[in-house]
Amino acid sequence: MTRVIFVAKKRPDLTEDEFMTYWQQIHAPLVAKIPGVRRHVIHSVIRAELGAEVEPICDGIAEIWFDHLSTAQDAAESKEGQAAAADVQKFCAPGSGAVVIEEVAAVGD
Repeated sequence: MTRVIFVAKKRPDLTEDEFMTYWQQIHAPLVAKIPGVRRHVIHSVIRAELGAEVEPICDGIAEIWFDHLSTAQDAAESKEGQAAAADVQKFCAPGSGAVVIEEVAAVGD
């Protein structure tokens, strides 16, 4: 299984609610149209009082799952993948980005 992990920082002109609403209601349906996507999960960062001023490094993380690396590469090159990539700037700040990971079984699994 190959996953694209996207680390998102909201645009400074958006509230947290505007950011998450756009991500869930506008951007997620674009991702759902990308060929080969097996699963798409959005994780919102919880801003909890930790006893000190702690600024999270991001405002959210998304996981997009594919069967294989080649499937993820084809998806990124598809018109649907390009449309989703172009949409990111509408709700994410520069510096947001993705890494591609391959699931590896841990010892004992």
